[in-house]
Amino acid sequence: MNQYELVRHWPDVRRMTEDLYAGWRQRRQARVVSRDVLRHYRDLLQDGAVLEPQQGYALAVARHAHASDAEASAVLTAAQESFATWPVERPLRLRDVVQYLVVQQCLIEYGGRSGICAPLTGIVAEEIPANL
Repeated sequence: MNQYELVRHWPDVRRMTEDLYAGWRQRRQARVVSRDVLRHYRDLLQDGAVLEPQQGYALAVARHAHASDAEASAVLTAAQESFATWPVERPLRLRDVVQYLVVQQCLIEYGGRSGICAPLTGIVAEEIPANL
């Protein structure tokens, strides 16, 4: 490829590079959010501040996002509707809540440009135990 062909293809090369970088950042963000929420949840369990799982999920989300109780409850409701009701209804898990948080953050940051480029579900599953 000579220099003139490279200049002609520059927008394509740039878009591919942005997509690769966005995918890397999304994977990193998924790991950071997963670990942070899990750390908050485990701290709450250790302190004995959690009576029910959903209460712990809401408190962990509030600590992670520096959110109010109402905002944390709204996140839990949205996660329940998104992940725990279809195709069959089941109890909400911490993994569902974290997955919802990660997807929402990536959509806000990358939705208009490259979309979601990383396998977020798998990354969250690697970080959050299945029983939570």
